[in-house]
Amino acid sequence: MINPTHHKIIINALEKKAHSLGRATAWFQYVKKHKKSEGYRFLAHKGAQMRVLEDVMHSLQGKLPGMTEGEVADFIAQTVNNE
Repeated sequence: MINPTHHKIIINALEKKAHSLGRATAWFQYVKKHKKSEGYRFLAHKGAQMRVLEDVMHSLQGKLPGMTEGEVADFIAQTVNNE
């Protein structure tokens, strides 16, 4: 379970980055759930989004005590792909 304060910090960072790029946060989505198999499929041409998300993750290092880089990455991935 993610700390509510950390949750707000991560969401805010994603929203600020999207705004600075003139995009909606939905632009970050890189996978979609496959309706029939219930698995996931990667969307085409998502390299730019992945690089920006990686930058956001690195910018949050040190701002979220008690969270590992992997936990931050997992939360970001879950957030952007549930849009």
